[in-house]
Amino acid sequence: MICELDLSVTIYDASPITDPRRGRRAALEAVVGDLAAVSATRLVIEQDDSLLAADRAVLYTAVRRHGVPQLVYEHQRPAAEPMLWVSDAVVWCYAKGGEWRRRVQPVINSVTIVDVDG
Repeated sequence: MICELDLSVTIYDASPITDPRRGRRAALEAVVGDLAAVSATRLVIEQDDSLLAADRAVLYTAVRRHGVPQLVYEHQRPAAEPMLWVSDAVVWCYAKGGEWRRRVQPVINSVTIVDVDG
């Protein structure tokens, strides 16, 4: 079970933003800001070929804005990075709510509500 793994999940909830592309941009910006605060060096994002160029542009700008040139970001398919399965499962449970959210609550460290103002 997911909750038996030694991990901590931060959820970036962009549901207040009705345009999915704007929501993704705002979420990526928020993620980079939080990673800068802990001097992270690697970010892996699930690859969606239709969003690849847009993601790279947002990440390039965000990395420079937040001053984390050491942050390497890469897109991977879930088959290449199994931890992406975990994040998908946790986010699915969180979004579903009720009993599903309760089940994954032990691994959720925080929930950041993302809006267009960042």
